Amino acid sequence: MANYKKHIAPVSVGLFKKREGDPPCRSACPAAVNASAYVGLIAQGEFSQALDVIRQRMPFPGVCGRVCHHPCETECNRADYDKPVSIAALKRAAADYGRAENQAPVIQEKAGHSVVIIGSGPAGLTAAYDLRRKGYKVIVFEKESKPGGMIRAAIPFYRLPEEIVEQDISDILSVGIELRLGVDIGQDITIRELEMYHDAILIATGTQKSVMLKIDGIENDGVFWGVDFLRRVKSEYPPEIGSNVLVIGGGNVAVDAARTALRLGAKSVALACLESRGQMPAHSWEIEHALEEGLQIYNSLGPKRVIGDSRHKAVGVEMKQVKSIIDGNGRFNPQYADDGEVFLEADTIIISIGQAAETYFLDSLDGIEVDNHKLIKVDSLTLETGRSGIFACGDIVSGPKSIVDAVNAGHEAAESIHRFLNGIDMRKDRTLEQLQLPVPEGMPVYDYDRHVPQKPEAEERIEDFREEQYGLTKEQAVAEAKRCLNCGNCYLCGDECSIHITGGICPVIRCRKSSVNGPCGGAMDGLCETGDGESCGWQLIYDLLKENNKLDNMEEIIPPKCWSYLENEYIKGTAAETGAVGDREMLEIISAHKG
Repeated sequence: MANYKKHIAPVSVGLFKKREGDPPCRSACPAAVNASAYVGLIAQGEFSQALDVIRQRMPFPGVCGRVCHHPCETECNRADYDKPVSIAALKRAAADYGRAENQAPVIQEKAGHSVVIIGSGPAGLTAAYDLRRKGYKVIVFEKESKPGGMIRAAIPFYRLPEEIVEQDISDILSVGIELRLGVDIGQDITIRELEMYHDAILIATGTQKSVMLKIDGIENDGVFWGVDFLRRVKSEYPPEIGSNVLVIGGGNVAVDAARTALRLGAKSVALACLESRGQMPAHSWEIEHALEEGLQIYNSLGPKRVIGDSRHKAVGVEMKQVKSIIDGNGRFNPQYADDGEVFLEADTIIISIGQAAETYFLDSLDGIEVDNHKLIKVDSLTLETGRSGIFACGDIVSGPKSIVDAVNAGHEAAESIHRFLNGIDMRKDRTLEQLQLPVPEGMPVYDYDRHVPQKPEAEERIEDFREEQYGLTKEQAVAEAKRCLNCGNCYLCGDECSIHITGGICPVIRCRKSSVNGPCGGAMDGLCETGDGESCGWQLIYDLLKENNKLDNMEEIIPPKCWSYLENEYIKGTAAETGAVGDREMLEIISAHKG
């Protein structure tokens, strides 16, 4: 229930200022997804159009709506008033409810160029999606039997159901991408051979190996490696584990492994890591969920050796107390205490201390360099390697990062390849910097209850691998989207965004009040068509635009006496068709401005 006047402030001159940059939700998103636009569309119940907006920058809406670490919410301006908008949950809602009516993307006609992409994870498939929509022939080679990389292979089912991965990847491939599975580049075909028949190559193979820990006793039975363990759990031949499990590592993969062990039936699961609780790289909410489910965490302990019995079966790990993990130069350099060793009993040990890349397929290609971590060196802006026409992106370049980081890398690589194939300067008008928009001065804030996804109790969650988190209902999604403060600019009016002239109301939104003639298209006499005698809100907006000399560039878009977007071909199919502010809020804003 909304309390409309709790935070309302008079509209000030700040709304009339030209602003440049992106709202914080978009600038904080590594993939630059236009959250303010799709949230505004969801507020009007337009889930299909919201999904269209999301797919412009995020071709994995169902996946990302479930497993994204949502930095957009961390930066959301709404948090300065109460709590951030549940942006990730709204992305999931758009994917859940908008897919049925979603339109296929437009494919440009372009012939004569063929691009090969090695790897079908989020970076590779994003680049393939972009390049195919630009009209290029795109062939994706994948070593495994199914596409998806780590999102399919290693994210547990309770976080990301298989059918969601299938839906998103199917939508991507539907644009005409050729997929060749079970092809091991470097073994079945070499990069040199691919260069002979294709115009550009993108390497996006990720970091799909576990980092090996070199300590005594690692060869004992009952020892698993984090990524490999998660892969096997999702395969036809899941691993057999004991009743007492110890996970070594403090990252998200380690926490996933621990929570997975609980769902496999382990009676006791503990996690030991070098870091203190505040230093653990795993997301805080994942740690909290694991603790709710019964995970025990031992912080500031490092493994010394695995202890096995006479049959070479693991029975536990001898651990050392950690004094520090970062040295004076800011480098990872763990230091241990001379005493205080601890023995942790376990019959199953899962070691998850990081991920590594494989680069054997490069076969000493001239011009392609790798660093000490076997990551490919590229130009940080263009992502081109030292060998002309060969690019690399994603985790194989950066090391393990998030899905949204990989998606953004795919977009940037696709842009560079497009420019390369057309002889365009790959660096022109590109930057790694972003401007961020604040909330416009005087923007009113309405007090709506926050809606967040719910989940079953911990005891129920660990019974099986069913999805642990419920999505929002349509009604909840619409209500949550209305909490958005509309910090961003749409692209309808360019730099002269009229929302900051009209007090926060986009002038191309039709009034949603019903009359005998249907939704109002604009009052002819300046009064509301519903007959209640109040002034027409769109007429007042038009007057404000006129007073501020902002009608020149909008005369063809908004006829003075007809506000219905249905008659404006220029904006059909764009995110500007509808907006997030309701009728009552509109009247409050107009009244505040008119004084």
